[in-house]
Amino acid sequence: MKLKLHELLMIARGPENFNGQGVSVAGPLQKLFYQDLPASTAFDLVPLTEAVEKEVGRFEEVKKKLFEKYGDKNEENNMIEIKNENLKKFQEEINPVLEKEVELPDVRIKKSHLDEVKLSAGDIVKLKQFIEQ
Repeated sequence: MKLKLHELLMIARGPENFNGQGVSVAGPLQKLFYQDLPASTAFDLVPLTEAVEKEVGRFEEVKKKLFEKYGDKNEENNMIEIKNENLKKFQEEINPVLEKEVELPDVRIKKSHLDEVKLSAGDIVKLKQFIEQ
């Protein structure tokens, strides 16, 4: 199964503003991973989660290098911030990365296995390509 990197990031960790101003929250896949599921479904989620974590890690390394390239360290909060004059250059480099397709294991979760799982409608929308009717 192929997804664009920005889609994978939404599944993995939820919404984030990629200029570093946002707050990362648990994404739908993380929520699902820690639910009580039938053993076969939980087993199937492991390679998917591992593949997602690998791709997120690769992205984080690229993003970190771009922050170092275009950003300045804020001594007050010890964070690297992209100044307005560098924001366009930063976006020009990071946007093509976010559009890259990544290959994930083709995992399908039976809809009936989610009956007792608490997920939002937004989570379900993001996970729909993994849910078998």
